[in-house]
Amino acid sequence: MLQRGQALADNSVGRVLMELVNTVPKISAEDFEEMVNSNMKVCFTGILSLSLSHTGLFNWLSFLEFLQVWPESPDPSKENLE
Repeated sequence: MLQRGQALADNSVGRVLMELVNTVPKISAEDFEEMVNSNMKVCFTGILSLSLSHTGLFNWLSFLEFLQVWPESPDPSKENLE
């Protein structure tokens, strides 16, 4: 007996799902763990690299700002000698 919101079972959907599950490559748990750990290392290295480049850019911009805060040295050749 069907209840509200339910549909009749469709065998073709089950077959498609079974084919999909069977197309997933079968690998050992050790190979899977090695693959995940390797990808994690690559992601971590990329994030670290981005972080370091961001820090370097921030330091460079801070240095440039520092240069603009301090007044320029007076040019002795332009002084008024009276």
